[in-house]
Amino acid sequence: MSLAITTAWECISSPYCRNALSETAKYVGKNLPQVDEPVRKPTIETMVLGPEEDRVQLLEALRRHHDG
Repeated sequence: MSLAITTAWECISSPYCRNALSETAKYVGKNLPQVDEPVRKPTIETMVLGPEEDRVQLLEALRRHHDG
């Protein structure tokens, strides 16, 4: 397992994945370095109440705004 985690850590460039693998490696007695992560954009979870067609319409508007 240690070899698999180490190999994955070496092959993956994402700092988020590397740090997750580094934390996982501790469970099998392996120490892998942590890398600097860029600042993550804040996420906001939204719940829309109402009829299905209102939720679909809002989702389409949000997608148009994001893509446009």
